[in-house]
Amino acid sequence: MAAAPWYLLAGGILLVIVGYFIASLGRGSGRVFITHKMSDEEVERRLSHERGNPVAGLVILAGFAVILASLIWRLVRIFT
Repeated sequence: MAAAPWYLLAGGILLVIVGYFIASLGRGSGRVFITHKMSDEEVERRLSHERGNPVAGLVILAGFAVILASLIWRLVRIFT
């Protein structure tokens, strides 16, 4: 039971890494190419096109929440 906060910290770090990996899979190059030959509608469509995976954001958020819980658990154990 004494090592549980450390396991939570390791699990949180792993979740953050997995989330960043998932986010990098669907992004592609991450750049929007616009040329002078495109119409205004095409430029607007490319710029407003949502990129990324919402699951990746949730996994990263869960990872940070687990890391925060681990830190709080350790602080509570120190001060009590």
